[in-house]
Amino acid sequence: MSVDDATSVATRLLRRRPAELLPPFLGDAATGIVAQTVGLAALSVALFSLRGTDRIERLVDAVTALTESEEVTGTEIQAVQDALAGLLTPTVTATLAVGAAVGAVAVVVFRAVVGAAKLNAAMVAVRETRDDAGDGAGHEAGTDRRPSVSTDGGASLGPLTAAVEGVFADTWRLAGLTVLRGAVLLVPFLLAAVEPLALLLLVPALPFAYVGFLFAAEAVVVDDVGPVGGVRRNLVFLRRDPERAVLYVVVEVSAYVGLLVLSGVLGVVGVSRVASVASLFLLLPWLALVRMGVYLPAASTESATGGVTDADRRGRDAGRVSEGDGPAGAEDRTAEGPPATADEGATAPWDEDKDRGEEDGSDAPAAGEGGLWAVLVDLREGLRTGVAELRRFLAAHPGLFAVSLATFVVGTGVGRLLGPSAPAPITGDPGAVFGTFPLGTAIDLAANNWLVAVSGSFAGVALGVPTLANLLFNGLLVGTASGLLESRAFVALVLPHAVVEVPALAVGGALGLQFAREGYGVARGRTAAAEFAAELRRGLYVLVGLLPVFLVAGVVEAFVTPAVARLVVG
Repeated sequence: MSVDDATSVATRLLRRRPAELLPPFLGDAATGIVAQTVGLAALSVALFSLRGTDRIERLVDAVTALTESEEVTGTEIQAVQDALAGLLTPTVTATLAVGAAVGAVAVVVFRAVVGAAKLNAAMVAVRETRDDAGDGAGHEAGTDRRPSVSTDGGASLGPLTAAVEGVFADTWRLAGLTVLRGAVLLVPFLLAAVEPLALLLLVPALPFAYVGFLFAAEAVVVDDVGPVGGVRRNLVFLRRDPERAVLYVVVEVSAYVGLLVLSGVLGVVGVSRVASVASLFLLLPWLALVRMGVYLPAASTESATGGVTDADRRGRDAGRVSEGDGPAGAEDRTAEGPPATADEGATAPWDEDKDRGEEDGSDAPAAGEGGLWAVLVDLREGLRTGVAELRRFLAAHPGLFAVSLATFVVGTGVGRLLGPSAPAPITGDPGAVFGTFPLGTAIDLAANNWLVAVSGSFAGVALGVPTLANLLFNGLLVGTASGLLESRAFVALVLPHAVVEVPALAVGGALGLQFAREGYGVARGRTAAAEFAAELRRGLYVLVGLLPVFLVAGVVEAFVTPAVARLVVG
């Protein structure tokens, strides 16, 4: 389809099927937590290796002397540098090096998992729209959401179910594509160690790392090829249809410029984190759908010159579950479509009358239609659904919530015990810290904390370890802060909003643990992909239900906490 049609289809899909498309894209927010988890583990091992020595104490003493000195001298600075150098024992250096390597591998693999899910969801959604609307010609794209039919007559999987199953087929190939792209950029630096002029290779390498891989990931998934094959098919596409490729680049650049402008405007009014929410929930999914829409039709017509036709591909419109493909033990849904889960139609408000469009071809809206979009446009319906799903989740999984909250509390205790104990008095007026009417601050705090919950929950797909590590880390920060403030000041500055914010973060952690349990079941063949997809849909609405909770916490932190601090601290 044309770039114009692709942008229209992407917009309609995000408006009409957000719960089927957004969960894989929210995994992007968890990448940093995965890297943080490995880094914290390596740092913990390194610090443990220093037990029984005075190296850490020497650093603390040197830093204390530096900060308390009225006039900093070169001797004090040198003492800090020597103390830092003393920490870098061979064991510490090796541990940190291994941690960096493991962290890089973990990030590449996790991004490949998320990428496989995103691309498969986008492919199925766009292909269904293309097939139903005649490739956008003379039809209103996105209005008919009947399941597309594969070449063997089977009904298609939904985008989210296809995303789950696509992870098992495409993760390692997409990881290889990332490594290949990194090699293109790394080779000039490696050669520069021998010949400095080799850095000039960056001149062609930088644009090739973008243009040469522009549609390579889409090619890997759509055409069922490896990393090199994906790059080759991308180059073939660029050669045959440069106009569409250029127009897409214009759209992408314009979108990012628009985001920068929006970020600047929002930053002026004090709500810069809202731009991050817009990027995660709108811009990045929209661009991925547009890119898939631009590439997918071209991939369907290249058989004459070595490409593959729709009939030759994996039959992904009907799912890829066959012998040896997908999680072991999962049902074969090629001919019958995904089975309904035991609790679909009974546990979430939208399932009762909105979850049939994709499954049985009825005129009912697809799963999640009007849900998240209602949050953005109307708010009432989406928030009502989200709050109801939040209540259902807490009632169904109190144990996970308890584990999540306990992890945060343990982190707080450890931070208080191991952190510094140097309470400092509050200077200035704590009641004026956010200004006279900090509405923008309240919104910004709510957006930031909501993103923390989103990233922590979707980090759970990595077996829950990053989710628990994130809760522990945030608890450590709170515990450490408690040792830097007087007791009254700490209670006044933290407690008012923490009683709302911490349980909300714990709900996000519990959701991550639930994702971990269901994802592990899929990997072991004990849980069908469609069941995990349903859990991801419900999880999205749980997060929507947390949004008003974080808004309340933000208002309390911006308006109430400073007032309480002024009364208590003075």
